[in-house]
Amino acid sequence: MEAGKAVEKKSGYGRYALSVAAGTAVILLGDWLLGVRLEVFKGIHTFTFAWMLDLLVVPFVSGVIVSAVQRSRMGKWLAYAPPFLARSGTLVYLLVSAGSKAIHFSVFYWGALLLMVMEFGNIGGFLGDYLFGGYHKGGRAARKVAGKGANP
Repeated sequence: MEAGKAVEKKSGYGRYALSVAAGTAVILLGDWLLGVRLEVFKGIHTFTFAWMLDLLVVPFVSGVIVSAVQRSRMGKWLAYAPPFLARSGTLVYLLVSAGSKAIHFSVFYWGALLLMVMEFGNIGGFLGDYLFGGYHKGGRAARKVAGKGANP
């Protein structure tokens, strides 16, 4: 590698941070618009249509947004971070702001909820990678079309 080429290569950490911040903002905005607190369990009254949208659709859209900002195959891996950061942050906020008031909190409920939103975020990340070109650049198929053969 030439010295000039090494200097020209930019670090991807800024884009990583931007995509994770955008995905986290989408999740927090979805929570606010739907008026749902996923971490608070109120019995059977917890499971409403807005709660299901916030659990399934909002993390999925967040994963697609992360991949759209990232525009590489890294989007599906970064799509795990926004649901984790948003859910962990809102949980800490709820526990700190509750103070002396008692809130019903079950770590088993929250753990299952966290796994579910992270997986739906990842599914959105996979779809976003496919839609926004993460799998259309380079690779064997592109080299074969270019006439360079499948193996370099």
